[in-house]
Amino acid sequence: MEQTRLAIDSSSDRRGARTVPMAIRLEPPPAAPTAGVTPVIQEEGLFDVELAQTVLDHLSVGVALFGRDTRLLFINRAAINQCQRFPGLRIDGDTLALQDDRARNEFLRALRSAREGVWSCVQIVGGGERLVLGMRPARSGLAPCDTPVLVTFGLREPSDQLSIHFFARACGLSPAESEVVRRIAEGLSPKEIAREHAVALSTIRTQLRIVRTKTGARNITELVRAVGCLPPMMPVDGSPMRASNRPQASPATGRAMALN
Repeated sequence: MEQTRLAIDSSSDRRGARTVPMAIRLEPPPAAPTAGVTPVIQEEGLFDVELAQTVLDHLSVGVALFGRDTRLLFINRAAINQCQRFPGLRIDGDTLALQDDRARNEFLRALRSAREGVWSCVQIVGGGERLVLGMRPARSGLAPCDTPVLVTFGLREPSDQLSIHFFARACGLSPAESEVVRRIAEGLSPKEIAREHAVALSTIRTQLRIVRTKTGARNITELVRAVGCLPPMMPVDGSPMRASNRPQASPATGRAMALN
């Protein structure tokens, strides 16, 4: 059976600041029809650009597509939000602009490599923050100059607020228990959560025990893994959820109110 060939190109950055020291070139075998699998979309005109934009705008993972040179063909709302919030990164017309010369050169080099079939990551540092962009060819069989490049943005938040909200609601968690789940997913310890909310450590441990019972998680590690595997979801208006617009508890029911 013919297997995909894998070649690894190693490169190291002298300062170790903005590049990931490995790029992977995938050379897949010719695609063969898979028995029993039929395309979901068969009707002409059923899936158009506007629908694709809507679908991708509801994901909290940033996605962008580049055409010739550095022309930006497509970008979803999550990626736009990241560009607006990340220092030194912005959308200038139909171009993704990087203020730092070194980061821009690394991005352009990875973009050229992606057109030649190399999958890689570019790490951008700015204002004390870090962002990783995944680069890969979006279509094969074209000349390098015509090959579109798919860029995926690394998550800047350790958890997805909207996904956690619906996960908590599905599991019947109270607002306080949901908040504990969110803070645990962000890497805080029970002691840190107790100190942040000015409550006894025993209270947080009790809430965690209840959370594990309701979610079926055997321990905190399994709980964090479950939260990390939640589907990425974007609010309807496309804005990232912050502390000020997280679902609040209803005074009448004590439960988190659903988002419209």
